[in-house]
Amino acid sequence: MAKAKIITQGLNKEQNHLNLLRTLLKDGSLNKFIFSTAYLREAAVEMLSAELGSVAEKIDFFVGIRNGVTSYQGLSKLLTLGINLYVIDTGVTSSIFHSKSFTARSDTLAVSVVGSANFTSAGLMRNVETSVILELDLTEPSDVLYMESLESDFHKLATNYGENVVKIVDISNIEDLLKEGRIIDENSETLIPTIGNNKMNKIIVPKMELELEVPISKSLDTLERTNKKTIIISEGPLILEEIWRSKELVRRDLNIPTQGSNTNATGSMLLKKGSYKINQQSYFRNIVFTNLKWINKDSTKSYFEFAVAKFHFIIDGIEYGWHELNIKHDTRKNTITYRQKQPMTHLMWGTAKDLICNEALLSKELRMYSIDSRVDEFLIEIA
Repeated sequence: MAKAKIITQGLNKEQNHLNLLRTLLKDGSLNKFIFSTAYLREAAVEMLSAELGSVAEKIDFFVGIRNGVTSYQGLSKLLTLGINLYVIDTGVTSSIFHSKSFTARSDTLAVSVVGSANFTSAGLMRNVETSVILELDLTEPSDVLYMESLESDFHKLATNYGENVVKIVDISNIEDLLKEGRIIDENSETLIPTIGNNKMNKIIVPKMELELEVPISKSLDTLERTNKKTIIISEGPLILEEIWRSKELVRRDLNIPTQGSNTNATGSMLLKKGSYKINQQSYFRNIVFTNLKWINKDSTKSYFEFAVAKFHFIIDGIEYGWHELNIKHDTRKNTITYRQKQPMTHLMWGTAKDLICNEALLSKELRMYSIDSRVDEFLIEIA
């Protein structure tokens, strides 16, 4: 029967995940290892390189990528040691591979460590991390069942998701990941594409088909959202899905100057929660507009990302055609604005400014729709 104990790194100087893994890797009776981590860095591999190298051919190592942390250097180091290395790219940053477990076994016993520690120097030594340590007796049916289930899950990962889970066989595989923007270079870290695209915005990895339960919650505070509707515009029918709804429009939204005010209109609308229950700091950048091509075009303010999309306007039932508008997102997470959970994305009105700068639209509602099968086209309806 399994014996369970717990380790909380940071409460005892000797109790850390580095020492725990070092002990497992040095145990000559253990002949098979399965390690998994969301994040991997070179420093962690370096600290355990001697122990990892001594049993490298016995280790299957699963590492998450497209997360802005896992690095070229860390993967290269594992490959050099001769470890059986797999990388997992779910195709989106909104649902990443986040597993952290370290398992070692022989024919008769096993140790399974499951917790919060990643394979980084902080995860193995510096952070406050908690893991459960299970000591398993593989002559006991219940313990055997646990190990069979764990090994089956990782075997399923390695074999059933060919486009998302890739075995690294040589350095060129890792170099390709770096070129495609799916891992970072520790010497010059850059933003990771939020979907399965490379730096040229070409789709190279599909979204991983996971069996996930979607939480049931209303997207609107008081209003019921319908999934899709079809409307007829001058160019033909469009299949729309509502993706956002504002609250009552105010002067700032519509760029209408306030009488007696010296404040200049911003030329944009700050995209807030509106009537939706969303994380207003990430929803527009990572969900609504995630498939757009985002670039940094201001060298003096490199924390701003910009994208372009086409919007068809319908105001009070009248079509006003298409306008190509810019969207701006502030990527900084160290500002007072971000810490106060303020919105970070602006829709720049551009050529549509004269349409919306109209006092007759005050207190009306703006609805934004995605258009079926069109990545960079949307419809705005104000009524």
